Amino acid sequence: MFLIVGDRSCIKPTVFSWIPPESKRSKGREKRLHMSMEQKTAIVTGGANGIGKAIARAYAKQGANVVIIDRDIQNGEAFAAQLQSDGFQAIFVAADVRKVDDIERFVQEAAGRFGRIDYLINNAGVSRWKSPYELTAKEWDDVLSTNLRSAFLLLEKQRNICAAMQKAEPSSTLPRQGRSCPSRIPRRTLHRKAALSL
Repeated sequence: MFLIVGDRSCIKPTVFSWIPPESKRSKGREKRLHMSMEQKTAIVTGGANGIGKAIARAYAKQGANVVIIDRDIQNGEAFAAQLQSDGFQAIFVAADVRKVDDIERFVQEAAGRFGRIDYLINNAGVSRWKSPYELTAKEWDDVLSTNLRSAFLLLEKQRNICAAMQKAEPSSTLPRQGRSCPSRIPRRTLHRKAALSL
């Protein structure tokens, strides 16, 4: 099954919670996290830059196979190569999350390459920093297509290959709250309902 993880801050409670590095608790927690993600696979959309890049690196450091999805081919390929040179399992797939064919292609590629998918991080997102009165219908549609519609399409595609993912352990983890944006509110609801239905 998939662990459906919501928006960009989703990894914070899992990986970035700060514990003094010298403490025994820190060492034990780090070991448990590494063991729990060892050989598991994470898809990170928008993973070539910024927050998505940090999330992808954090998962890689915990032992996960990381599939980086982005339209930025140059930075995506460079980042995947950097993770590989650091000894981590990572691949880059150039794709546009607004396109159904691209989504189906990278989900199938991730499953085919690593044999399983355990974490789906819908990090890809866009914003238009202008007044709603200045926003065009085309810009509005692009924001919703990238931030919300893509998340629905990803859930749909992962459902279609769920039978091949039975090796992954089920999880009841729910999505965490991400950055404030009108299109992200229904996206979090979509993730929550999907997680509850697993």
